[in-house]
Amino acid sequence: MRASSVLGACLSVSLCAAAIAGAASTSASAAAPASGPAIVPATTGADGERTLALTLDQCRRLALEKNLTIRASRFDPIISDAAVQVAIAQAFDPTLSGRISGAQSKPPARFVQSIDPKDSSVIIVPRAVPKQQQVVSSVSIDKMLVSGTTVSVGIDNSWSHQSGLNSMNSSVGLTVRQPLLQGFGRDITESSIRIARTNYDISESRLRQTAQTTIRQVETAYWNLVLAIERLDVARLSQQEAQQLLERSRARAAAGAQAVSEVIQAEEAVATAEQEIIAGEAAIRDAEDQLKQLTNLVGEPGGWDLRVMPADTPQVGGVIPSIDTLVARAFRYRPDFYQAQRTLQTRTLTVELRENRLKPRLDAVADLTIADGGPTYRESLDDLPRAEYPSWTARLEFSLPIGNRAAQGDYQQALLAQRQAELGLQAVRLQVYADVRAAARRVNTTRDQINAARVTTQLRQENLQNEEERLRLGLSTNYDVIQFERLLAQARRSFLQARIDHQQALLTLEESTGLLLQARNITID
Repeated sequence: MRASSVLGACLSVSLCAAAIAGAASTSASAAAPASGPAIVPATTGADGERTLALTLDQCRRLALEKNLTIRASRFDPIISDAAVQVAIAQAFDPTLSGRISGAQSKPPARFVQSIDPKDSSVIIVPRAVPKQQQVVSSVSIDKMLVSGTTVSVGIDNSWSHQSGLNSMNSSVGLTVRQPLLQGFGRDITESSIRIARTNYDISESRLRQTAQTTIRQVETAYWNLVLAIERLDVARLSQQEAQQLLERSRARAAAGAQAVSEVIQAEEAVATAEQEIIAGEAAIRDAEDQLKQLTNLVGEPGGWDLRVMPADTPQVGGVIPSIDTLVARAFRYRPDFYQAQRTLQTRTLTVELRENRLKPRLDAVADLTIADGGPTYRESLDDLPRAEYPSWTARLEFSLPIGNRAAQGDYQQALLAQRQAELGLQAVRLQVYADVRAAARRVNTTRDQINAARVTTQLRQENLQNEEERLRLGLSTNYDVIQFERLLAQARRSFLQARIDHQQALLTLEESTGLLLQARNITID
């Protein structure tokens, strides 16, 4: 069974719909284009085995839709986006506060001096103190502005009852607090939001990197399966050649034209070829399981027992761009380089925030209050719109922890983390150069190896034919022919390996430049 002779197929109708539509277009999920060949259910052979033929593009689609690693990674940007919303809320969402309280007191009687009317003597007389009652309520709303200014607006009401009289007081207050040193400025107030947004960008990049890694693993497993199938074909071809040699040897030995030892050598060659067939069949099963696991076909009923047949064959790539062009692309598209850059930005923002906290706290505070009062609630409000009874205060508040060691320690940690991120970025930059150069060199090397292996296979085929002719003329032995057969089988395997190595080299080059997803028209929604 050759890979190029198999048509596309799929495991079930549900997989058909998923693969045709590409990956689900949910928030922060990998998606593939909907174009491509249709997928049909798996076929069942006469032996009862179900066979699923897949193109490489269909395997990518299944991985983007079904792979558990990608599905789990899709949550990371969503979680990071929630962290951005939390940072915005903590910084700028207004806070509504309310309070209501009641009190009642019964003071003890007071003793006062009085004149006895009978004899005009001074006596001590107890005098009752009336019960006192009070209810106080307040409502306020606080909000911080981008400049760091905190504005608070509140309404206070109080009711009191004493000596049979009711009294109502109301006031509206406005308090403005402006930091002058620590906490001043938009860069400081929005620093946590900017850090959260940078972390969100990093999580998106990591999702793309996970998708890229998964696609690389899928394609590697796909070509490994192609290689295993074609190596099995080579083993079967070698077994056929060894069997033909055995049959000719038996006929020649029966005619007395060849020694019995020659027949034994031919039988040994057949047995060796059969061992290679058994090992080749096991290698196919291993490669199938790897591909089924990456595409999560094993999640379907009977997925582990499904036979997978690749429908694509390896192709030789064209001329690659210059190293400088490839490196420039890598610096633009590689997820790990982008993440290192954004991590450095996060560390820099943290340094700025921690440096601001080294400053003392100096706030300018202004209070404006408009008050009114009366025997009833309505009368306690009627003069508020006219601001008949305003009052205001202004003050400066200063505070600084003695030693300020906590802020200094945090600042030193931030500086060290920033330096660490700088070195990490430099390391990734060097790694980009090394990866791109090695990948480009590997592409050219494997292309040359394909040509060399093709020529070697042709020459060994001719050598085997010549040796078989010499054997027919009695000028050679079975041992010599078997050796040439083994050399030819080795050349065939080397040719197959060179083609797969070239595919892997092209894949590595695309991954090293960060263009693996773009080259396959895979986007992140």
